[in-house]
Amino acid sequence: MPKSSGTPGRGVTIADVAREAGVSAATVSLALNGSPRISAETRRRVAEVAAALHYLPNHAAASLRRQVTNTVALVVPEIGNPIYMEMAKTIQRAAQQRGYHLHLISTEGQADEEQHALETLARRLVDGLVLISLRGAAALREPLSQVRGPVVVIGRVGEPLCDNVMVDSAAGAGMAIRHLWEHGRQQVAFINGMSGTVPATERARGVHEVYRQAGRTLPTALTVQADFTLEGGYRATQQLLDAGEAFDGLYCANDLMAIGAMRALRHHGLKVPRDVAVIGMDDIRDCLITTPTLSSVSLLAAERGRLAAELLFDRLTGQTDAPPRQLTVTPVLIPRESTQIAGPPGGVSA
Repeated sequence: MPKSSGTPGRGVTIADVAREAGVSAATVSLALNGSPRISAETRRRVAEVAAALHYLPNHAAASLRRQVTNTVALVVPEIGNPIYMEMAKTIQRAAQQRGYHLHLISTEGQADEEQHALETLARRLVDGLVLISLRGAAALREPLSQVRGPVVVIGRVGEPLCDNVMVDSAAGAGMAIRHLWEHGRQQVAFINGMSGTVPATERARGVHEVYRQAGRTLPTALTVQADFTLEGGYRATQQLLDAGEAFDGLYCANDLMAIGAMRALRHHGLKVPRDVAVIGMDDIRDCLITTPTLSSVSLLAAERGRLAAELLFDRLTGQTDAPPRQLTVTPVLIPRESTQIAGPPGGVSA
């Protein structure tokens, strides 16, 4: 297998791929376009060589300009998160209505996998792409600037490099804290996701801003970080309880963490919401089947998916050639049993 040339696509031609693969340039072109005239083995070998060389087809070539796959891609950080699947269903419906197929790519949160996913568009394997990234604007700037084709990012990209759908999750975090205060919870703990991700950064910003506005300070001992998972929420709650700091309210950065947190509280003999009121974020369907049902701040996943699909297909169908557009969705508070209680709360005592 040939060695990578380093910078994707720079100086690599179809002739280079043909030479390394031991076929003609015409065969490379047909293979990369998925022609049935080329055997599966040859298509595989050519694809491997092209990937190793970081070959990007010449978009000036007329044949490639005419190429249409009727396929769009959705790139998610991981497929286990129900929020991403909610977006996927919405985008798939929009694609089907327009005669497109949806190709789902999971990056497992890895930057190089995001780059490879973007290259599927650069190589014209898909016609357009929706990217959900946990990385910040600075990390996305270079890879997005190298792509020539319609891309919509669900998340924050900062400067308008491409069409972008955002949600004001910082405001949503503030809603969650205020909701707990309004229900008499004075010592509110905060379980956030891992630092370095956009969701964790935005949620922390919202929490600290609402405390600042209220002239209050969130005790350091009541803030912990964990993975955005059930297990992460469970372990983080154990950490809070072991630390011995009193708290009677708990805001978790997503619903999976909140469900894990309620399980940990229950294992310690604490009742939700009598002893600790719990609220999450995302409003996944499992909120309706937990005991008690889980209060949450909805980030309108389906709506963000719908808007992203509209932006993408507006580009693909030529309905707009305007500069990149940025849309922001406002969160909605969904109160349920996990924060509702009559009379004074109990709380976790130090």
